[in-house]
Amino acid sequence: MGNAPLWKALQERDALYAKPHESLTDKDGMRLGELEGIVGEEGGYTAEADAAILLDGLGIEAALHERKMSELQGGQKVRVLLTQALFGNPRRCSWTSPRTTWTSIRCTGCRNICTNTKAC
Repeated sequence: MGNAPLWKALQERDALYAKPHESLTDKDGMRLGELEGIVGEEGGYTAEADAAILLDGLGIEAALHERKMSELQGGQKVRVLLTQALFGNPRRCSWTSPRTTWTSIRCTGCRNICTNTKAC
């Protein structure tokens, strides 16, 4: 997803937590501690709120935040993918002419989000 190290840590953590409690080993417990550290360092505990801020800023209504990509319209999919790219706090992004279907409010919101990620 947008932040590969966070996504990997969350996947591994969820797999370990899915094990029956009795089958967890000391090694599993140590690994869970390491994974929780990665999740914390990568902003995993605020990830949903951070993603919601990005989505809102690009004009994706809160009611659509939990939808699958297949349920979104074309322009919405583009904005979700942009959010995914910005979510990992990229070092660089470039701003080119927006799609003509975007309103000036959405363009301004996108510009502000890019600027706030310090990637532009």
